[in-house]
Amino acid sequence: MANQIQTDDFAEIRTQLYIGAYQAVINNLSSTNNQYKRINQDETKLLLSRAYLALGRYNLALSELDNSGGKATLEAAKIFVKYHQAKAAKNNAEMDKLADEASALLETESNITDPSFVVILSLIYLNQERYEDSMKLLALHPQNIECIAIMTQAYLMINRVDMAEQLLARSKKQFEESPIYQLAEAWVCLFVGGKKNDRAFYTFDELGQLISSPSVKLMNCQAISKLHLNQYPEAEGILLEAMDKESSNADTLVNMNICSILMEKDAETLNRLKSQLEDQHPNIAFVADINKKAALFDELANKFAA
Repeated sequence: MANQIQTDDFAEIRTQLYIGAYQAVINNLSSTNNQYKRINQDETKLLLSRAYLALGRYNLALSELDNSGGKATLEAAKIFVKYHQAKAAKNNAEMDKLADEASALLETESNITDPSFVVILSLIYLNQERYEDSMKLLALHPQNIECIAIMTQAYLMINRVDMAEQLLARSKKQFEESPIYQLAEAWVCLFVGGKKNDRAFYTFDELGQLISSPSVKLMNCQAISKLHLNQYPEAEGILLEAMDKESSNADTLVNMNICSILMEKDAETLNRLKSQLEDQHPNIAFVADINKKAALFDELANKFAA
């Protein structure tokens, strides 16, 4: 059975991972004689690899998983890292191959009893847009807060906000004190919109107080809340602070592009921000979508000008 939040020795580390305090995760888990390795060495490796992966440090993530000993959860995590490497390189064939390798681990039925294994495999499925497969796995661990949070994310990805709300309502009594639950609830608030955008903002703000300073991830969440509230100057201020912390962060650059468009900035500013994003993240979906729409516009313009 999945660990309850009250007795999970790694609950604080998982919270740091989810709110984007990746360096804090690394510092806590890689310090000399840290308690976590004594409690569960495999879980320590897994969470360290996820933190390195979130920072785009693929080689470091893989190095944590080198001596997996054939353990399914660590093997799945290794595949997950390689999957993101292939995704960054836009190698769709390799991504499909790695997803199949991960699925093959399901042939050993006992693997699904480990919620950490289910979390990693379900994340691979979400990246593959295999939402139903992901949710079937996550449903096996209804008492695990991480599985609940990812299930919430899956519902939002298929625009089933109603199902996400129902899931969180069922879980509220047990997990409402969990920061991961509160984060998932704030995600749903953003999708519902209206007055709940304010609630989402203050939740992200409170979560930021759990660490020495708000993470870039939480700052982006706050900025999105402000964009939804049409408070563009406030959103811009938050994004500028986020850029001071990490100038090349993809989410920050995307949100700054959107914010600047909504604020009707001059063409020079818009072109500079778009160029910065393209230079640093040429394969990001946002850039591909903009270029696709620009090409379509030019094609239609030429067609009607003829």
